[in-house]
Amino acid sequence: MITGSTCDWMEDPGIILEAFRFGIYTWLCGLLRGLVHDFAFVYQYYIESISDRYSLETYSSLYRGPAASTPVV
Repeated sequence: MITGSTCDWMEDPGIILEAFRFGIYTWLCGLLRGLVHDFAFVYQYYIESISDRYSLETYSSLYRGPAASTPVV
């Protein structure tokens, strides 16, 4: 049987399970970070489109007509 610091993991399978668990946790954290980033991006786009759609300038130009939006010199 080979002994030494390079083969200690063969004698203790708990290390393999710990590494596997760490890999799963790392993968889940990365997945969660990606989902949060995507949600934040979509939410920001949605809020910007809503604020552009219902902004005061849009309503004022609709109510006053296109002539009111041109500056008077």
